[in-house]
Formats: sequence, structure tokens, C-alpha cells
Amino acid sequence: MNMGSEFVFDMVEFYTVNAKESLSFNGRRKCILKEFITKHNDPNHVPDELVECSSQDDEVPKKPNVKSKETKMN
Repeated sequence: MNMGSEFVFDMVEFYTVNAKESLSFNGRRKCILKEFITKHNDPNHVPDELVECSSQDDEVPKKPNVKSKETKMN
């Protein structure tokens, strides 16, 4: 199959344009999300339970001492 150089250049241009549009779209989406979070972020609205639980989550649980059982063959 012999692809003409015009077809190859069209494909390169297609993917280049789509990649640039995708990056532009992602940038706009991030800006919209950032504006939404900034506008609706209310640190006074966080329930107290979350603050209390976060300190408990930081503790490392102790592992119980477990002795391995040896199997006896008769």
C-alpha cells in the first residue's frame, strides 16, 4: 500500500490540530473547575467529625503477636 505524501501530511496535521485543541480544552476545563472550587469552598462548613477522625487515622495500628502453628506428622 503506497500512501501519498499528501495523505501523510493531512494525517499529521489532523493529529497536531486535535492535540492542540485537546490541550486547550483541558486548560479551560481546569480553569472552570478551579473557579468552581474557589467560589464554593467554605472551610467553616466542614463537619467536626472529619477533624476528629483525621487524627485517629494517623495512628499506626499495632500488629497482634501471632505464633505460627507447626503441623505434626505421625
